[in-house]
Amino acid sequence: MDEKGIQMGLGKRVAAIVDRDARTVYQVENGNQELVTIIEAVCADGTALHPSVIYQGQRRDLEWARNNPCKARCKLGLKWLQRDFEPVTAARNTSGGYRLLILDGHNSHCTYKFCKFAADHKIIPCDVGVLGPLASCWKAEVNAASANMIPIDKHNLLVYYHAARQRALKPTTIRSAFTKTGIWPLNPDAIPRSAIEPSLLTTTKAA
Repeated sequence: MDEKGIQMGLGKRVAAIVDRDARTVYQVENGNQELVTIIEAVCADGTALHPSVIYQGQRRDLEWARNNPCKARCKLGLKWLQRDFEPVTAARNTSGGYRLLILDGHNSHCTYKFCKFAADHKIIPCDVGVLGPLASCWKAEVNAASANMIPIDKHNLLVYYHAARQRALKPTTIRSAFTKTGIWPLNPDAIPRSAIEPSLLTTTKAA
């Protein structure tokens, strides 16, 4: 599981071929820098859980989720664990054994309530980061929308985000990520020992 912060109106930098006399090159962009946080969780079998979205705002507008092709939910850390991860993965866990949840060390993942709920439901949190191409695909969607003069806001964000995650979270890509890190299939030699050694002291000056 990982949380990705996306900006609604900022796409990625693009390469352009222009006349050498052109002093300035413009790119159409909405420029909305408001941040939306997305919680994504992927499984070693190549599948992904539905995303959870965290909007900024004092109260929820039901219109934000009206166009919602990826069936996203709106919530926070512990709520995500209780209402999304646990029931969805429990349905797949036919053996009733333990489930491994790989996430980063964000403080919302280390609270007593989060850890207790995980322990009570046979979920073992493991501190590792995942997910990469999604940010690039999202920015490409922003670029395409901007080129068509369509501003992305809270009312249509899920439509464009769904298109980005369809391109980024393919089963082959997800399975490849687990293979490269040696998580599944288990391969202790996938990551060299030098990558997990203590960091070296690189300065002699006092901080």
